Amino acid sequence: MKNLYDTQIIIYLIFSIIFILLTNTYFNFEQSLIYGAADGKTYMQIAEASPNFSLAKEPYHKAQRFIFPYIIGLMSFITNIELISLFRGSCISLLLLNLYFFFKIFKKLNVDKYHQIFLFSLIIFNPYLFRYYVALPTLINDLMFIFSGTLLLFSLIQKNKICLFIAIFLGAASRINVIFFLTALIVGKFIFKKKFHFSLIDILITIIIFYLTHSINNYHANIIGHQNSAYDITARLGIFFTDFSFKDLLIFTFFPVINFFFIILIPFLFKIKFDYKNLKKDPLIIFSFIIVILIVIIAYLPGPIITGKNITRLINLSYPFLLLILLKVFLEKSKINSLKIIITLIFLTVWSLHPTYSNIDIFKPLLEIFKN
Repeated sequence: MKNLYDTQIIIYLIFSIIFILLTNTYFNFEQSLIYGAADGKTYMQIAEASPNFSLAKEPYHKAQRFIFPYIIGLMSFITNIELISLFRGSCISLLLLNLYFFFKIFKKLNVDKYHQIFLFSLIIFNPYLFRYYVALPTLINDLMFIFSGTLLLFSLIQKNKICLFIAIFLGAASRINVIFFLTALIVGKFIFKKKFHFSLIDILITIIIFYLTHSINNYHANIIGHQNSAYDITARLGIFFTDFSFKDLLIFTFFPVINFFFIILIPFLFKIKFDYKNLKKDPLIIFSFIIVILIVIIAYLPGPIITGKNITRLINLSYPFLLLILLKVFLEKSKINSLKIIITLIFLTVWSLHPTYSNIDIFKPLLEIFKN
C-alpha cells in the first residue's frame, strides 16, 4: 500500500510541476531586474567575470554571496551555455531537490498520503517559491539557502552528519543568515543534551565549516565590495528610525500574508489537537521555532522603507522550518478526507496564479493596489 501511495504522490508532483512550468513567466535578465531581482545584477556581474573576479564595485554584503554565481559563470565559460539559462536550470534543479528531500522527510516521519499532498502543494503552489525562482533565477542564493534548510532538517531527522555538514556549507556559501542554523544547533544541544542527535564535536565542525566558507566569501568581498548602508544600525533597525505612514506599515505587514495565507485553511481542514507537553519535548519543533523567529525578526526590523516588499522573500527563507512546524504542531494527529483535499488543491492552484510570476492574468488588478 505504501508503494501505491508513493506512486500516487509522485504522479501528483509531476503534474503539479508541469502545470507551474507551463503557466510560469520566464523573464530575461533585464526584465528580472524590474520585477523583483534587483540583487541579481551583482550576481550576474560575478558570473560574467568568472573565472576572474568582477572589476565592478558592489555592495559588500552582496559581494559576499559570490560562490554559486561564480560557479555558474565558470560552467558558462566552459560550456558556452547562456548564463540566464544556467541560472534558471540550476534553480529548477534545486526546487526538484527540495521536493526530493521533503519526500524523504515525510516518509521517515510516516506522514500519510493526503497530508503529504497538502504539504507538497504548499511548496509547489506558493507563488514565492516555485514561480518566483523560475521567473527570477539570478536570486539563486536565496533558493540555495532554502534548500540548505531542507537538507538540515533531513540531516536531523536521519541523524546524518554528512548532510549536516553539507547543509551548513551550502547555507554559509549563500547567505550569512546561516548563523541562525548554528544558533539553533547550539541552543538545541544545550536544551536537549543527549536527546539532540549531534555531538558537540559535530557542532564544532559546523562552526569551522561556516568560518572557512565565510572567509572565502569575505576574501571576494574585500576585493570588489564596498561598505554601504546595509551595515548601518539605523538601517538594520529601520522600523524605529525611518519615517513611514500607518498605511506603509499595514501593507508591509500584509505582504507576508500573501505567502502564508494557507494558515487560514487549517481550522477548516483539520481537527487540531495540541499536545503541549510533547511539543515542548520535540527537538525538531524547538529547533525550527528558533530559526523561524530569528529569520522573521531580522527581516521585519528594517521596516517598510528598508525591507519593503522584500519582506515576503526574506521570511520565505524560513519556509522548510515553517512546514516542519505546521506538520508537527497541526497535522501529525489530524485527519483530512479526500473531498476536502480536492477543494483545497483547487484553492491552492488559484493561489499560485501570481499576477507577475504566472502568465494567467486573473489577479492583475491587484498589482494596482500595491503600487507605490
